[in-house]
Amino acid sequence: RFGVIGLARETLHRELPALAADVDHLVIDGAPRTTGLARSALLAADLVLVPATPSPLDGWASAEMLRLITEARVFRPDLR
Repeated sequence: RFGVIGLARETLHRELPALAADVDHLVIDGAPRTTGLARSALLAADLVLVPATPSPLDGWASAEMLRLITEARVFRPDLR
């Protein structure tokens, strides 16, 4: 059993700890774009999974996401 909430805002990393206090696992699913929301989700995460298919567009998008993950590790060195 699980619940779903919509919290699509750039303050996600500040609001999520209170929501995650009573759960064992929390999944953040976001759009594959380089946005403030993606940055906020990375700052809230412990583990990042980047699904991709073997296409030029996904390769380009994945490279951008890897750059964002590198940036997020400045603030979250334990981010996996």
